[in-house]
Amino acid sequence: SGYGAYGRDIVLALHKSGKFNVGLQSLQWAHSSFITEDSEDSKALIELCNIGEQMMKAEQQGWKPDIFIHCTVPHEWDNPNRGHINIGATAGVEVDRISARWCHLINQMDMVFTISNFSKSVILNTKYDVRNKDTQDLIESICVKKPVVDIPISVDVESFNQDISPLDFDFETKRNLVFVGQWGPGGIGEDRKNIGKLVALFSKKFDKNHPGHKEVGLILKVHERNFSLGDRERMVNKIREVRKSVGVEGSYPRIYVIGGSMSDKELAGLYNHDSVEAMISLAHGEGQGMPLIEAAACDLPIIATAWSGHMHFLDPECFVPLKYRICDIPESIVWEDVLIKGSKWAEPDDHHIMKELERWYHRSGWKKLEKKAKEMGKLIRKDYCRDSTMKKYIDTFEEMSII
Repeated sequence: SGYGAYGRDIVLALHKSGKFNVGLQSLQWAHSSFITEDSEDSKALIELCNIGEQMMKAEQQGWKPDIFIHCTVPHEWDNPNRGHINIGATAGVEVDRISARWCHLINQMDMVFTISNFSKSVILNTKYDVRNKDTQDLIESICVKKPVVDIPISVDVESFNQDISPLDFDFETKRNLVFVGQWGPGGIGEDRKNIGKLVALFSKKFDKNHPGHKEVGLILKVHERNFSLGDRERMVNKIREVRKSVGVEGSYPRIYVIGGSMSDKELAGLYNHDSVEAMISLAHGEGQGMPLIEAAACDLPIIATAWSGHMHFLDPECFVPLKYRICDIPESIVWEDVLIKGSKWAEPDDHHIMKELERWYHRSGWKKLEKKAKEMGKLIRKDYCRDSTMKKYIDTFEEMSII
């Protein structure tokens, strides 16, 4: 999960800095699977969980850690006094505001970490004026008053780079786009990652009447809850339903569904596959967008909605920005205290998406884009590596005289 990546990033950055005695309390995010790969980082995390258990036993005797960092959505920050200094770490939201409850919870912390300047601006720009019903006099303004620091989740540049061996898989189509993400609730155009819309528009664009309908494919590494076989089958059925709803039947265009767990290097191998020409995302909004930055670190060209967290690292000249309009989120994805009714996100323009899919098919301007993508990949591997992230955390603590 995204929060799993965020939590691991914070823990390993502080642990490897050598400046902290770190303990970890592992929390499962929703129904997501636990990582089982046998890596040095995984071994370190298991050891830090053991240390964390000892720390929690000491807490029962009245001990407090110097710093406690709780990494999850703010309404799950269950104890703002657990450490001598308490920090909340949140990815924020993919929309234009946070809830009033989140404002209150953030203000109970000493400071807050988030993962992009977009998320930071959403947190700091949210304001609710409470007025007297009769006189309309201002009673209070609810807003965040504590410091908010944006430090992006780092990219494991040893795993995500242009030199990782391509995934050993023979896709039938030799020209493919790829998307990676969780397929959330909502109908076509309503789920947060907009996967239903992506399937619908790709299917319509390259239907049997398009000359390239047998040449191109869409590779989806998607899941709903976890990486089980049953979950993959649900994804296949959802794709069938979407295609049927837009009148596209038959085997073309090809849409591949990859299920199961993949290591970082396997995922990078997918991005480096000879048939994969770009990553595409029609997401309504991102806190940061880890698959996008990891694909970009592999020098893969990006086609994405030009709004929210990923604009922090995507150079407008180095990817294909999709036009959009800002609109209210649908009722189907309203999530109490997280995605609140009345908040807004980006709706990418269908006409522009279809136009860019056609440009991709004809490779119009693609050589220039591929060159720019390599330049962006080099910068990302430098500016978003773990050493860079670690330095940002240490610098923040030093500036606040915490260490």
